[in-house]
Amino acid sequence: MTFERIETKKTSLLVIEKILGAIEEGTYQPGDRLPPERKIAEELGVSRTSVREALSALRLAKAIETRHGDGTYVNDSLTEVSNVKNRVMPIIEKEEDPFAVWEARESFERGIIPLAIERAEKEDIKQLGKHVHQMKNSAQKENYEDYFSSDRSFHLRMAISTHNPFIERDIRALVDVMKQKLWQEVKKEYFLEKNEGENIYSSVETHQKLFQAIKDRDTETALDLIDEHFSELGEFLQNRRG
Repeated sequence: MTFERIETKKTSLLVIEKILGAIEEGTYQPGDRLPPERKIAEELGVSRTSVREALSALRLAKAIETRHGDGTYVNDSLTEVSNVKNRVMPIIEKEEDPFAVWEARESFERGIIPLAIERAEKEDIKQLGKHVHQMKNSAQKENYEDYFSSDRSFHLRMAISTHNPFIERDIRALVDVMKQKLWQEVKKEYFLEKNEGENIYSSVETHQKLFQAIKDRDTETALDLIDEHFSELGEFLQNRRG
């Protein structure tokens, strides 16, 4: 006798299956409003992080849409749930948990700040300033794709500034996760959470101050700013864990 391996699914995958199952059964029709995240989490006995990750993937698959200040709705144009499953499952199976990514980056990047400030060369400072300028322009144009690209470049350049190939390698791996669609969907929602995209301008300001602190070789201020930078998004993610 041979046994098949028991596969443990990510919790967010199970949440997706439950939501799509409810739509398929007719509990929720196209155009209907879904329950709030907290209620879904309570009914399924999962964390709000898992629900948020599932909803982000379903938005990417065009199964649902979030109307800011109003709630989350089943997409009016949704017809075949099976087609959604084929699109959404690869997204959630292959991509990393946004909270885990944030947690790892916070730990690593705070640790490299002193070394980056000590070793940053003229070219490093120049490139950091260039990336911050690009972030500001992208935010003003509400071009999120370019903003995310400049953001990744800024954080990678901080690692490069240590001139330690092992640090650069590890940070590069984390920064590359920021290219994933699920991460960008969660980050974009965070930026849009407040009126008129207030969060993205706050993020730009924090990066501008962080750049200046690195340029001034001000380690204490830089550490305070990196804490502020990660706490903003971290609070957004953590509020949905419980």
